[in-house]
Amino acid sequence: MPPAHILLMLPIIILSGYAAATDLKRREIDHWVPLTVAVYGTLYQLLYAHRLPEALICTAAVFAVLFAVFAVSNGGFGGGDVKLLTSLALFYGSNIFVVVFASCIIGAIYGVIRAIVTRRGLKTESPFAPAVFLSIVAMIPLIGV
Repeated sequence: MPPAHILLMLPIIILSGYAAATDLKRREIDHWVPLTVAVYGTLYQLLYAHRLPEALICTAAVFAVLFAVFAVSNGGFGGGDVKLLTSLALFYGSNIFVVVFASCIIGAIYGVIRAIVTRRGLKTESPFAPAVFLSIVAMIPLIGV
């Protein structure tokens, strides 16, 4: 991947890392983080990628699916997670589905390990933003931007 692509991803990496840290510490994601990601993603699509219509469709699809999960999860999946992944869809376009899938796999592995360690079983709650951050970092060589 060209260095310019990594530079374009740097704000996304930093913001998702901050979201992961605050989610671990406080179990919430500051509202300004997804807003900043959304603005950056929109500018990226307009100025560099030129795929804004695709990104908007993917954003709507991600929001619809994740809001449904949020509505039925009874607190297991937070609104901050929905906002973060929805805003990331503006940056990633159709590649967001790879990020969401990888986040779910990483989150599930972490959740199972945490459930075993804490011996709380299915009652274990885990923050999801760290899984999103790890999937973004892991996907850099595969999907880039």
